[in-house]
Amino acid sequence: MMRVLIAPDKFKGSLTAAEAAEAMERGVKRALPRAECTTIPVSDGGEGLIEVALSTSRRGRVSGGDNAHAGHDGGSASYADYDADLRVTRVRGPLGDDHDARWVLIKPAHSNGSHAGRIDEFTESSGSPDGNEGHDSIAVIEMAEASGLAWITPGPDASLRADSYGTGQLIRAAVDAGATTIICGIGGSACTDGGSGALRALGARILDGDGNDVAFGGKGLCDASVIDTSNLIPDLRLRHSDSETHQVRIIIATDVSNPLLGDDGAAAVYAPQKGAGPEEIDALEKGLSQWATCLSRFNADFDPANEGMGAAGGFASGLTALCSAVTVPGFDAVAQLNGFDDALGAGADLLIVGEGSLDKQTLSGKVPVAAARRAEARGIPAVAVAGAVNVQKDELADAGISDVIGLAEISDRAGDKDDTIQHAAEYVERATEKLVRRFQ
Repeated sequence: MMRVLIAPDKFKGSLTAAEAAEAMERGVKRALPRAECTTIPVSDGGEGLIEVALSTSRRGRVSGGDNAHAGHDGGSASYADYDADLRVTRVRGPLGDDHDARWVLIKPAHSNGSHAGRIDEFTESSGSPDGNEGHDSIAVIEMAEASGLAWITPGPDASLRADSYGTGQLIRAAVDAGATTIICGIGGSACTDGGSGALRALGARILDGDGNDVAFGGKGLCDASVIDTSNLIPDLRLRHSDSETHQVRIIIATDVSNPLLGDDGAAAVYAPQKGAGPEEIDALEKGLSQWATCLSRFNADFDPANEGMGAAGGFASGLTALCSAVTVPGFDAVAQLNGFDDALGAGADLLIVGEGSLDKQTLSGKVPVAAARRAEARGIPAVAVAGAVNVQKDELADAGISDVIGLAEISDRAGDKDDTIQHAAEYVERATEKLVRRFQ
């Protein structure tokens, strides 16, 4: 009996990660009716993270085979032993208009709270100052929900004014709800404000030389001189000695390694996506440089050149300098949260990954490759289904993916993108069946 671990990311524009996992499971069953399938939808920590958190609590389970109601070790069939509750909070958008933003509050389904234990172990290995503490509940938020590009029309003015205040409101709502760990996926940000807006929502003030609050957005940081944290939520404060404790920590999930400043920094690389031209990029770079000076005055250990400080318009810079926050690779955080690593450890004969497009970015460590490399380290082969395959098979093989099928190979109307999107679930199912039959 073959044991198959199914762990796709979303197929953007057509299938959520959970829907893709369901279609793949059906495909496996068509090829091998008695196969034991474990489905764990995954994410890189960006858009789609909320759906993964919700779906994993419902779908991270074993089905089929002779042991359909138990895990490989005879215990619970669910690797994600928590209950996930979808919450909605009214927030300020990146340009000041209010809207509803979703987030997830996760609590242990059992008294042992092992999901928090997995996060504890991960943050300890990642250098978090209190990775050995117990944590009862986890909040999962997406920056895109509160401060994302979907809430603006990209342009020069928007690129200068957009702020992350709404994301700070989500963090505050999570703290108020009792979350002790907050996982923040920061993909799809509309802002280049260094996280200053979020910090304001959490109680900090950003002041100019005369003691006045500076304007919101990246341009406003050009006037920043002092950061006042006297009203910052106490449980979020960065501790400065072993005698100090805090009760809440923030895990910033990102796959971006850019520094805050310079040619590879937040303004130069990402502001154009938000509508910035050369003049706006120069203004935003000046603002972030001034912001880095303020952060360094507050926290001598802050270094704007560190990897990830430029992610999401510099969001990580402000949060890590002032709060109990740490940046981690997005997939690493998700794999700890949803039990992907536990499922690999339990054993599998095949891993099936997938996403909308396999391309050069995939090879740099995006979800399919990150998952395949984890499996390869345990001697588990990996294959992939993708909406489009824009990379050579030998390159994928070098990255740990031994076989791949694009939906164009399955489509009844090859080359018709609309048809592929409309029938994505059917084609993913058929592609998976074909892959599994080839693998046998």
